[in-house]
Amino acid sequence: MTTAPTIHRRPLHTRTITCTGFLRDDGLIDIEGEMQDITPTGTDLLFKMVRRAAPSTTCGSH
Repeated sequence: MTTAPTIHRRPLHTRTITCTGFLRDDGLIDIEGEMQDITPTGTDLLFKMVRRAAPSTTCGSH
């Protein structure tokens, strides 16, 4: 039985999403969200350019 050849891969894009919930004193809940796009070479998205290896926040809080 033969094995498949090894194919070289290189990082293209990393997206990290973090959501944090807070209970307010008035009993309501706030949720803050942050999304970071990181790319080793730079990526031209439809709405912005993500610079090389520089995280950029694309959504904010509440």
